[in-house]
Amino acid sequence: MGGKDSLIQDGDFERKFKVLLSDHVWPAVQWLVMATRDYERALNTVGMLLHYLEIKKTEFKREVYEQCEMKLLDFLLKLLDKTDSWEDYVDIYNRILKERPFYCLTYDNERGNEPEFEQFIRWTGRRFHHVHFLYVHYHRYKVICRKLDKARSGRRTGNLYHAKQEDLSDEELQQRYDQTKRWIEQVLSEYLKCKGVKK
Repeated sequence: MGGKDSLIQDGDFERKFKVLLSDHVWPAVQWLVMATRDYERALNTVGMLLHYLEIKKTEFKREVYEQCEMKLLDFLLKLLDKTDSWEDYVDIYNRILKERPFYCLTYDNERGNEPEFEQFIRWTGRRFHHVHFLYVHYHRYKVICRKLDKARSGRRTGNLYHAKQEDLSDEELQQRYDQTKRWIEQVLSEYLKCKGVKK
């Protein structure tokens, strides 16, 4: 049995999955990964979570499934950016835009409609624009396309790469981990208390 499937055999995995992807906890998890630059392990975890979501698709309400997948795909793009996986980033960005055309965020109708914003509007209601979530990644997408073009043309790209976890000293890494861990534990404790969920 593969590693992904063995993790999913945890009888409590569904509850953990929902808590992890909750609006209270998920931002803290992303913050921990970014603070400690633990990008590679996070990529593996996101892959496992997307796998779980897909095999359990029929057990989720459509809107819940789409919200969870959108959160995971959003983080996947951030991680591919941080790991300088430029070709994968561009490929997945374009696939999401084609295969998930209505994964939207909402913006107030009074927002100025610059051309870059307008191309991501899927529909407009009385109060809100419904805008494809890839709008928030569009600037990075253009930057990464330029990086990729530069690499493919044989020009030097050494100054275009992100810092890695090994660039942090052990002390810096531990400080970042401890600080973020305390914050996550506090957020999770408050969330579980609010929901009446036992750890």
